[in-house]
Amino acid sequence: MAKQGRWTNWEGLEKKKLSWRDIWQMEGAQLSFVIRATYDLLPSPQNLKAWYGEDPACSLCQLPAFLRHILSGCTTSLTQGLYLAA
Repeated sequence: MAKQGRWTNWEGLEKKKLSWRDIWQMEGAQLSFVIRATYDLLPSPQNLKAWYGEDPACSLCQLPAFLRHILSGCTTSLTQGLYLAA
């Protein structure tokens, strides 16, 4: 697998402040999302391409849809207000 062992590469990662207390207080769905987002296991177009051969482009701007792009990097989504507010 191309992603096997990728978690050991710490270069280019943003600093995160997440304590064990924060983790234990999360609901199951939120914890699942955090873990899957951390290890790039969410069904992003890039992963769907690797898993099922689907188109890896962002449906809004047609740029490569890596996880970072989907979560916070698509300027089309941000400009149009197509994001979830917490």
